[in-house]
Amino acid sequence: MRGRDGVLRFISNLRQELDKLTTFQLTLIIVVFLVFMIWPLLSIIGGAFIDDGSFTTRHMSAVFDDPELWRMPNEWELTLFRSTERVLIIGLVDCGAIFNSLFIALFTTIFSTVIGVMLAYIMYKYEFRGKGILKGLILIPLIAPPFVGALGVREFISQNGIINQVLFEQLHILPQAIWITGLPAIILVETLHFYTLVYLNAYSSFVNIDPSLEEQAENMGARGFFKFRSVTLPLAMPGIEAGAILTFILSLEDLGTPIIFSQGAYSYPARHTITLYILNNWAPQYIGQYNFKVMALCVLLLVMALTCFVIIRKYISLKQYAMMSKGGTWQPVTIKPSRKQLVLFGIFIAGLLSFALMPHIGILKLSLTQGGIGGLTLANYKYMFSNVHMYTPIKNSLIYAFSAVFIIIILGTMAAYIIARKKLPGILALDMLVTMPLAIPGIVLGIGMFVVFYGTGIFRPENPAFVIVAAYVVRKIPFAVRAAYAGLQQTHEALEEASLNVGASKIKTLIKITLPLISMSIVAGAMLSFVYVISEVSTSILLGATNPELAPITWKIKELFFHADFNEAAALGVLLMVIQTVSIVTTNYLLKNRAAVMTGL
Repeated sequence: MRGRDGVLRFISNLRQELDKLTTFQLTLIIVVFLVFMIWPLLSIIGGAFIDDGSFTTRHMSAVFDDPELWRMPNEWELTLFRSTERVLIIGLVDCGAIFNSLFIALFTTIFSTVIGVMLAYIMYKYEFRGKGILKGLILIPLIAPPFVGALGVREFISQNGIINQVLFEQLHILPQAIWITGLPAIILVETLHFYTLVYLNAYSSFVNIDPSLEEQAENMGARGFFKFRSVTLPLAMPGIEAGAILTFILSLEDLGTPIIFSQGAYSYPARHTITLYILNNWAPQYIGQYNFKVMALCVLLLVMALTCFVIIRKYISLKQYAMMSKGGTWQPVTIKPSRKQLVLFGIFIAGLLSFALMPHIGILKLSLTQGGIGGLTLANYKYMFSNVHMYTPIKNSLIYAFSAVFIIIILGTMAAYIIARKKLPGILALDMLVTMPLAIPGIVLGIGMFVVFYGTGIFRPENPAFVIVAAYVVRKIPFAVRAAYAGLQQTHEALEEASLNVGASKIKTLIKITLPLISMSIVAGAMLSFVYVISEVSTSILLGATNPELAPITWKIKELFFHADFNEAAALGVLLMVIQTVSIVTTNYLLKNRAAVMTGL
């Protein structure tokens, strides 16, 4: 009898929670993700392992038999340094696309984690003059995505770059010109961008530590580095690990940076990365005739990314994220650094910012010159706004971005509301569904879109607009969901219950009470989604290539770069940076201390 009462109570509660509005919202979210994420991914898996209706490992075996993709250690080219009379070349390591990509991701993660944690601890523990300004300067790399930043860094570290012109040609400080290329160049660019991900999450973890725990450790004799290693660091480790593993995922799937360093002499190691191999070898001539070895490689990349996602699953779920999103429950106890510490901090941060500014200075300098000769000029910007082939991609990107963000706002707010307010069975599965896109490589999703929709009414060869927007929505919705969820966590349910108690319907309560209360979080999430949508590289390049007239801005930058129109490409890159700057500053103001929302974690 008691069991029957429990079942009836469960059914009654389910009916109460699963009203018509919730049913509609839940159905819409699930359908969108099933059609535009799960179906494309399953189609790639099917293409990789099914041949004429039967299971096969032939395509996966072809991946490991290809020396361009997979090389055994005795076949590796490990010449890190090569010296000529005038130039020291750094970066001729080539281990095949799979190992190259793993090495890039591994070392980018290591360097980003070390830098990010050190910065986060300094900002958390020490109080000094100019700290507020410094917090903003640390986030400068967010303004330039790796694709654009790589173009700027290339101006500094190439054979004829700014560093060699100043230190070798003019000041004669260097005995040889130093040319950084290949894998080290990619690692440098990605580290300069991704250390901010670790920093934001490490800082959020540090400020959420109960100060009394550190005080108790001090009372027991723990001091200095021992206290940091044994108490502070373990308490902050969940956020640090989540940021580090997300960095690994994003580095592994990065396409833009390898593109920039894949051209010119001694660039062959950069050409051998998983994402660039997929892009260069995915060229369907006819509907249904695809490169199944590429699809098998996509599965391998997807498995690596999703494995990392599973590892940090408990750290990036919305439920676990709630405390972090509210922005530090505790008031951190800060101390003033000694004179020696202040000098060391100054050297470290000044050196880091000098490198962090390289992408922005390089891209700006490149955009204000023509062919590397003559003085400064605005000709590239005039050309950008006067030539139809230049401003059309800008217009396309803005249309795609605004369309995608509009849909993201609706779906993201729905998903956040259901997860935050509804006690439904399987709610954790919905949580996982809306956070999973963080781990799905864009080029893999783009190829899945090709396999499923190419040649159909929604993806005609001459019009990729719909699938580009759909890909943007699926990939970038986690940022809007997290921002809305953070707002709901800070809004007491009693306000909604009071509205329902006086006779207002659930829809009216949602529109009149809930949405106005979380409006700033929704706007912030929308602007953050806009930042990531407009700078999206992999899906934009892959899907936009089907019709250049409808391609977005990042595809145009890639094309200009391949045609050696570096200055025009830089002008588009600067425009992209300006758009991102306005959006990030506004987002940071609206989100205030909820910094981790900016990473999607």
